[in-house]
Amino acid sequence: MIIVHAPSRRDVKGTRFILKAVNELRSEGYNFEFRLVEKVSRDKALKLIKEADVVIDQLIIGWYGMVTIEAMSAGKPVICYISQDLLEKYKPPIIPADKHTIKRTLKDVLDRKYNLKEIGIKAREYYNKVHSPRKVCDRWCRIYSSI
Repeated sequence: MIIVHAPSRRDVKGTRFILKAVNELRSEGYNFEFRLVEKVSRDKALKLIKEADVVIDQLIIGWYGMVTIEAMSAGKPVICYISQDLLEKYKPPIIPADKHTIKRTLKDVLDRKYNLKEIGIKAREYYNKVHSPRKVCDRWCRIYSSI
């Protein structure tokens, strides 16, 4: 299994908690590939996201960023911390985790307790419904035409 984390800022994304969980799981005998994607071109980052089985966005902020949107567009499941109010309002197909639960969540992913294929399909559907260029353009056009 390939797990990718591409932080724009390690402190904001909770990278230290992810690295700690990865190291602990490896020491417990879990076998997986972890790719920390930093200081590469956007094209290279997208290629690595497309090769991933699961992508970790962030564990601190409470909403997702561009890494999640890029992963969803590629049909990849994402682990991310979404605050409860936003999770209830928007219902993104995200595997929930925060800095306290990331190890347990990764363990569950590695133990195949999530159907990653199904989550990836739902992620792509969500992307098409919410984040595709056509949807975003339509929203902005409605906003500007109402001014």
